[in-house]
Amino acid sequence: MDKDFEEVIADISDEFLEDMFHYRWSELEIYHKLGLKVLWLVSKNYSEEEVINAISLLTKRTAKTIRQFTSFVRKYPTLDSFDKSITWLKIVGELEQEETKKKLTVKKIKEILDERFKENANDGLDQRALEDEDVIKIIKEEK
Repeated sequence: MDKDFEEVIADISDEFLEDMFHYRWSELEIYHKLGLKVLWLVSKNYSEEEVINAISLLTKRTAKTIRQFTSFVRKYPTLDSFDKSITWLKIVGELEQEETKKKLTVKKIKEILDERFKENANDGLDQRALEDEDVIKIIKEEK
């Protein structure tokens, strides 16, 4: 291969990688800005679901996607902590993993409380006392 060919191929590779980063970064900026605007409207006493549904209709994105934008902003109030390898798919994967963990924790708490209350219903124990004790235990286990 001649030198010109190798230089052009190297330039194409470098330009492609840089352009793809800018594309992904622009995507993140758009989603972050939209999430900020949703949360701003919510701070002005609009219903989060109402705002999400309106934006969903306007942007032709699912309500789930718009919720991901707001979750993104809640977790990352600024974009300063990201490097060039970040993608929206990585962020969504992280957000979904956290949401699943929360759902499992809530489900686990409910199951334990239901079981404990059934076991202790005839002992005259206060359900609230059971909830507090078990919730604290589960939260400590999660950390």
